[in-house]
Amino acid sequence: MARELEAFGRRKGDVFDLRHFTRKLRELFPYDNEYSAALWRLAVVRDDIDRELDGIAIPADADEERVWEHCYFLRRLTVSILEAKSLIDQQVSKMLKYQARRNSGRARMHEAVKALMERLSDAEALLRPMRDAFGGHVQPNAANPDPNTTESYDVRGLRTYAESDVTVTFNTRSTLGTNYRNLTKVAYLHAWPDVVDAATLLARTDEFQAGLRVVRGLLSTIDAVLYAFWIDRDVIEPIAGDAPAGDTPPATAD
Repeated sequence: MARELEAFGRRKGDVFDLRHFTRKLRELFPYDNEYSAALWRLAVVRDDIDRELDGIAIPADADEERVWEHCYFLRRLTVSILEAKSLIDQQVSKMLKYQARRNSGRARMHEAVKALMERLSDAEALLRPMRDAFGGHVQPNAANPDPNTTESYDVRGLRTYAESDVTVTFNTRSTLGTNYRNLTKVAYLHAWPDVVDAATLLARTDEFQAGLRVVRGLLSTIDAVLYAFWIDRDVIEPIAGDAPAGDTPPATAD
């Protein structure tokens, strides 16, 4: 689906050369391979991130509904990014380390993934407060660096934005059409109670979006990891001269 404004320019100039591989699920992710479950989850999260990146793209003339969608996908994106990072850090890195000991090409991939994880660790400081406050649950005080403060982030946010004009819409006959979009579209600001004017909002937004730019590398990294897993096991045919390394660890690898 075409987007009127690309998310961080990630689709600008993209070239498509699509190859389709139809396989049994057991071929792509054999249930007796110790890494299959983590890699399957990584594939799910990868597509979540891809869709969420599309969702945060917003045209200059966006209506209120589109602005709300932008904010919604922004909140969800923080969850998916940190979930992908956790999967790679805690589970996939073991497979990559095994491969790196056996093949120089995979060693280069391992180093590239390690570098990306370092960049994601830097971005995590920006993403986690948003993720904790509004990603999965609406708990603004989860972003509070000092939960023992006398005023929670929930209350502080309400006080900070107390004079904001907001609109709520009711359908007096049914729930259809009733919405609080004008009120909830900027709910994420309650994770940033220090934002009190346009200048501080712009500074925070620029900082946050700079942290998100690493996501472009995350998508290509996940694709490379899955691709290597499949060609190493002769599940798909190598593309553009690649050859199977034959070094994906077996299910019982240390």
